[in-house]
Amino acid sequence: MIDQALEKFITENLQEPLEKIIFKVRSRFAVDPQFVVAQINGRKKVVKKIPSWAKVQGLQFPSVLSFEQCSSQSTAQYKARLIKGHSMIDLTGGFGVDSFFLAKNFAEVDYVEKNEELLALVNSNFKQLGATNITLHAGDGLAFLNQKKEKVDWIYVDPSRRNKEKGKVFLIEDCEPDIKSHLPLLLSKADQLLIKFSPMLDLEEILKKLPGVCRIIIVSLKNECKEVLVHIDGKARARQEIIIEAVDLNAEKETESFISNAQQKNNTPVVFGTPQTYIYEPNKSILKAGVQNHLAKNLNLKKMAANSNFFSSEELIATFPGRIFLKKETTKGKRKLIQKHLDGGKANVIARNYPLNAAQIYQQFKIIPGGGVYLLATTLEDGEKVVLVAERVK
Repeated sequence: MIDQALEKFITENLQEPLEKIIFKVRSRFAVDPQFVVAQINGRKKVVKKIPSWAKVQGLQFPSVLSFEQCSSQSTAQYKARLIKGHSMIDLTGGFGVDSFFLAKNFAEVDYVEKNEELLALVNSNFKQLGATNITLHAGDGLAFLNQKKEKVDWIYVDPSRRNKEKGKVFLIEDCEPDIKSHLPLLLSKADQLLIKFSPMLDLEEILKKLPGVCRIIIVSLKNECKEVLVHIDGKARARQEIIIEAVDLNAEKETESFISNAQQKNNTPVVFGTPQTYIYEPNKSILKAGVQNHLAKNLNLKKMAANSNFFSSEELIATFPGRIFLKKETTKGKRKLIQKHLDGGKANVIARNYPLNAAQIYQQFKIIPGGGVYLLATTLEDGEKVVLVAERVK
């Protein structure tokens, strides 16, 4: 627990360098300095990551790694829009952010965590947050399921993506728990599963290794891929149509989303064309889901090249989920031609399917990042390498 003296110290030293904080803690308090560092780090980051918790007094924060790996409020609230019922189990409780927001849609929630120190911290926090419908359990999640007799409506699980050496792992069977091996046990305790995987996980691996998948959702926050959510329906007797949804959460505008399916993802024909008036770059969730060609077909867009993932149209499609640019000119990647389009020496460079990456273009053409000009470097379907001079359409 944090007493008043330590609370005052933490509040007064939020902006101090960590080495100075550690020295002060050792000289004044009989407490692990790393615990204090975690509190200071957590209080700095919670304002952006979990803003509704930032106003609650007395919350405690785990290690830097545990806090960085937990869900943000935005992604947790999004998951809470997907599932509801009477009872749910969070099999890998962690810092409890997902449990807390998911619990708003359930009468009873079981939170399971094998790290007893983390569990004690979360128990204290849930009391401060008024989360009265969450029951905490110490121990391994799979052991908890084996002992539980009653079925629940949903099981939520966020498998650990680090091995014993704390290195990152990405294959389904390398995560803990291994969903593939323990799927029968999970489905014996709940008909509906929601699993959070790394954004690095390949979608084809999910479809290949996990039976019963009915929906895959790629979730980005402000165009940064954060997680891949997999919904497994234990009641589905036969392989049904698998929905693939690409979602981008952004507090500054409405959530962007596009729904496709596995068959459309793999079999949509592409129409190629030269750059027209408006240029489109799909958001990261669209690209991760691999549904950009289906999106282009729906919106009647033409693709510039098979590997470019730039699209174009003559008329503006304002609802496009991603960035939109107004093309000013098509030019070659030569310094003299590029320099005359810069905004006080500045431009924003995006390179797709081009011999140079963005960093190399900045350096080679002496461009300062920024300003209102965009340079889209790409290769067209006929092999021509071009730089599209454009401005952002907001």
